[in-house]
Amino acid sequence: MGKEEIIENGEKIGELSDSGFVEGYMCRTDFNFEAGCALGGVSVYSSIDDLKKNRECIDDCGYVKVKIVYVETPYAGKQ
Repeated sequence: MGKEEIIENGEKIGELSDSGFVEGYMCRTDFNFEAGCALGGVSVYSSIDDLKKNRECIDDCGYVKVKIVYVETPYAGKQ
C-alpha cells in the first residue's frame, strides 16, 4: 500500500502510514457514547498533549487511545 497524503485546508498535514492506519487519542466519554453516532462527528487528537490542550474534560472523563483504519477514498475532492 502506498502512502496517501492527508490534506487539510489545501495543505499537507501528514500522511497515512504504510500500515494503513493511524493512532490517536479521544475523550473517553466521546468514545463510549458518541463515536459513530454523534451528529457533526467527534475529535481525534494526534497526541495526549494536544488532547489535553483542547479538551478541558479530560481530568473528569479520561481518555482512550484509538486506531483509525484506512478503507478507501470514495471521493478524493478537487485536489
